Amino acid sequence: MTLSPGASQGRDSSLPAGIGPLEYLDQQVPPVRRKKELVQDFKQREGGRRPHRRCRSPFRTERHAPDLATNYVGTIRVTQAFLPVLEANAPSVIANVLTLIALAPVPGMAGYSASKAAAHSLTQALRAELRGRGIRVVGAYPGGIDTDMLAGVEADKADPRVVAARIVAGIDAGETMIWPDDASAGAGSVYLDDPVRLEQMLAG
Repeated sequence: MTLSPGASQGRDSSLPAGIGPLEYLDQQVPPVRRKKELVQDFKQREGGRRPHRRCRSPFRTERHAPDLATNYVGTIRVTQAFLPVLEANAPSVIANVLTLIALAPVPGMAGYSASKAAAHSLTQALRAELRGRGIRVVGAYPGGIDTDMLAGVEADKADPRVVAARIVAGIDAGETMIWPDDASAGAGSVYLDDPVRLEQMLAG
């Protein structure tokens, strides 16, 4: 269950020698006893990043591992932590805040796009796995949001309050894929009609 958007692309993404993504996550987000502490820790780490920087070397694995640890493995572990509560209070909803470029990458953001694509696939898998347990799983696919992560990036950015309100409205409306801002709504219609066309559009 992704509690806030973003990825680890903006922080120093080098990993110590011999440390894999799972071990990295364990070091960065130490185990906590109470779910409230887990949520607060995750929010602080997601919200306190440096502004986003494009990756100049998209095939360096040490740049991909932190993104995967946060956006994919982190989503699994947060979902695991809350699953008993969600099931006990069913019907309930998991809303994973992903990104438009989870569906079609843009140049210079290979690690971020791939990690969010993995989280998108996880969202689909969870939807199938949890349907019979009274838990609905939805994905939200915003475009750029006006947060610290995109500070200094010259692009159209949606008001985060609008994005949040549209995600809630989409959940209430029973949507499975939520396009919570104007840019993602337009691109989402392209994706649903022709995924390859969206990939070509975002590739430039």
